[in-house]
Amino acid sequence: MTDRGEKRLRTGFSTGACAAAGAVAAWLALYGRPPKDAVTLRFPDGTERPVPLDGVETDGETATARIIKDGGDDIDITDGAMIRVHLAPVAPEDTEIAAKTDDADFIEPCGKARLIIRGGDGVGRVTRAGLDVPPGKWAVNPEPRRMIIDNLACVGFGREPGCRRLIISVDRGERLAQKTLNPVLGIEGGISILGTSGLVIPCSNAAYLATITVLLRGAAAMDLDRVALVTGGRTHRWTKAQHGDLPEAAIIRIGDFIHEAVAGCREHGFRRVTVGCMAGKLAKYALGIRYTHAHRTALSLADLAALLDESGLPPAVTAPAAHCRSVREYLGTLDAADRGAVIRELHREAMKTFAAWAPEIDFELLVFSPGGEQLA
Repeated sequence: MTDRGEKRLRTGFSTGACAAAGAVAAWLALYGRPPKDAVTLRFPDGTERPVPLDGVETDGETATARIIKDGGDDIDITDGAMIRVHLAPVAPEDTEIAAKTDDADFIEPCGKARLIIRGGDGVGRVTRAGLDVPPGKWAVNPEPRRMIIDNLACVGFGREPGCRRLIISVDRGERLAQKTLNPVLGIEGGISILGTSGLVIPCSNAAYLATITVLLRGAAAMDLDRVALVTGGRTHRWTKAQHGDLPEAAIIRIGDFIHEAVAGCREHGFRRVTVGCMAGKLAKYALGIRYTHAHRTALSLADLAALLDESGLPPAVTAPAAHCRSVREYLGTLDAADRGAVIRELHREAMKTFAAWAPEIDFELLVFSPGGEQLA
C-alpha cells in the first residue's frame, strides 16, 4: 500500500526472465535437482527473485520446463502466456555445423561450453532492420540471452566442454503477436522474447517511450523521409486513409508523448512529419503542452479561452470555453462556422508549437472529428 492507502501496482516478469527461469529449471532437472515450484533467478540489477514454474519434465537426456508468464498489474497481452523451454544436447559435429551456419539461431559462449538459442513455435523472427536483433534471427533480444547464459552459469553450465540447444516456445504466440506491435516492427510468426531488466513495471511510460524509439529507428532504417505520428487506433486508420502511400512501419502511435516523439523525429533526421490527432490533443498542442495525458496534464479551458482571445476571435466565440469541461463540449456549443474558426486557430497555434520544437521539420497536422471527418 502507498502512504495514501492506495494499492501499489504489482511488478511482473518479462518474457526474457521467464525464458531464463525455464532454462535454469531444465538444467537442474537434467542433473537430478528438478525444482518444484520456482527457481531463484539473478536479474541484471544484481538482485535475486523467485520465478514460479508450472512444471518441468526430463527423460534423462532432455528436459522441458513450463512457465506461465506473470505480467503483474501491467496491461500486457502476454500475461498468462505459457512459455516452454526445451534443453537438449548437441553432438560435436552438429555444433561445428551450427557455428559455421549464418542462420536464425544464436550461438552463445558460456565458460567452456556453448549454448545454441533457438525460437520454437510462437516465437517470431525478425525481418526488418532497425531492431535490437538483426534480420533473419529469432526475436530473442540480447539482454534475455545474457540472462539465460548468466543464470545457467550460476547452476553449473559451462564448467565442462559441450554444447546444448535451448528452444523457447510460446503457446498461441503467433496469435498473441497479432495484438502487439510485432507485425508493424517487422517480426513475423510470433512474439518477442524481451526485457532489459527482466521485470515488467506496470503501465510504464519508459516502456512506451522505448517502443516509440524502436519504431522511429525502424522507420529510419527503411530510408523513409516521412513518418506519421498518430495518437491512437482511430487516428492511425484515418491518417492511413489520407496517406495511402505511407508504409505501415511509418505510422507510429505515440499516445500522449508528442514532444518526445518529435524529438525522436529530429534525432533520426526525418524531414517531413504528419501528426494525426483529434480536437482535445490539438488544443494541448496549441498550448505547447509536451505530455498530454489527462491525468497528468489537465487541459485548462480558461487557458484555451485566453489563447483564443489573443487570436482576435470575438468574445461570443471564445467565452464559452472557460465554462466547459472539455474541448469537445466547448466545440459542441458553437455553430459550424465558429467551430471551424476555432479549429483553424488551434491548428495555426499547434503548428507554431511544432515549429518551435523542430524548426527543420516540415509538419503536416491532420485534425479529425470523433467520427473521422477531417476538420483541418
